[in-house]
Amino acid sequence: MKKPIHFLSILCGLIFFSSTSFAQSTLSFGGIYSTPMGEFGRSDIREGGFAQPGFGFQFEAQMQVPALIDEIRIGIYYSYQNNPIDIDALNNGFNEALQGNATAYLQGGGFRPVRVMIGPSYRAELSESFSATFKTGIGMLVANMNPINIQAYDSNNDLIFSDALYFQSDVSFSYLVGFDVDYKLSNYWSVGLFADFSSAKETLYAAFDPGNSINGEQYVAFLNSGIHLRMNM
Repeated sequence: MKKPIHFLSILCGLIFFSSTSFAQSTLSFGGIYSTPMGEFGRSDIREGGFAQPGFGFQFEAQMQVPALIDEIRIGIYYSYQNNPIDIDALNNGFNEALQGNATAYLQGGGFRPVRVMIGPSYRAELSESFSATFKTGIGMLVANMNPINIQAYDSNNDLIFSDALYFQSDVSFSYLVGFDVDYKLSNYWSVGLFADFSSAKETLYAAFDPGNSINGEQYVAFLNSGIHLRMNM
């Protein structure tokens, strides 16, 4: 499974390239509040992701391309977040599926989506102090799901099963659509609010033992919003 540090190394290389190859660039760092959308946040044992709102962080680089007008820039985005799962709802759904043949207790789980995106943006100066940026991007997303510990008991309350279910996810194509509103603090610094939406169709592999995995598809969609600090270079 890919680790966030691998994506960070890619991002650092892209940012270094951008700072030396483009006329003007901005860098920003912000905190994320992530809201699951659609079936990703649905509590449905057949197709729901049981994901709950969570937190994370986002890096962003915006580069001005000399061949384009000043308002159009190329953006590179990296984000990492933690969306816990509704373990109580998952327990209820799992036990309903067992139809009384056993009683199961589940613990753990949770998604840790990672995004790396690149795409164009359009920046509009609203006044001397305020600006708005509309951005889009395409790239890759990895869902990264934590293992779920499962224990099952029979009608006599005797333990009949205990193991951890592990997950692995493929790198999937994803996209980003969003906007920022920034307030200029000085010639070099600004602070702003941002919101963006991303979605991907993930393939998840689940296994108790390596080599005996089963796979399924999960739509991962979320709306991220937050506050960032931007540096003009």
